[in-house]
Amino acid sequence: MTGSEAYPLGYSEAEARRLAEQAADLEDLTENLFRRAGLARGMNVPDVGCGLGDVSFFAARLVGENGSVLGIDRAPSSVETAPRRAEYHGVTHATFVEADLTTFRPDRAFDAIVGWLVLLYVPDAPSALRRLSRAVRPGGITAFQEYDMSQAAQEPESQLFKQVHRWILE
Repeated sequence: MTGSEAYPLGYSEAEARRLAEQAADLEDLTENLFRRAGLARGMNVPDVGCGLGDVSFFAARLVGENGSVLGIDRAPSSVETAPRRAEYHGVTHATFVEADLTTFRPDRAFDAIVGWLVLLYVPDAPSALRRLSRAVRPGGITAFQEYDMSQAAQEPESQLFKQVHRWILE
């Protein structure tokens, strides 16, 4: 999948704003997850499915300027925008590359690998995670923040909710 097919919500400016707002809403939770997972100063970390870079910026704060973050995304528009946003946010130790995480083959080992709300869009997430984890040094960290939509509920349940829930799970 490429282009607009790759991400079902598309790559519009409105979607970019929505993602930035969502990242801001979940910032404390995401940073807490990364801290508890063990992200620390000096680490070198890829952020797979980085989008416009918000989670890369969170990780960059945790690894500090002696560490680095490599944002990876399959959307050329995201990879073009993320460095400008990094500059705006004062993040100097994050770089961004265009690559599909299902085929990405890093040329070096990392201390950790992170992702945020990306596995939902990967056809075979377990295989992708197994392959990506080979790029993490022994004793390193793999930390992904994802939703488990199978547990979503509404009380009382409506027909609309049931239909939308079914679409999401499909």
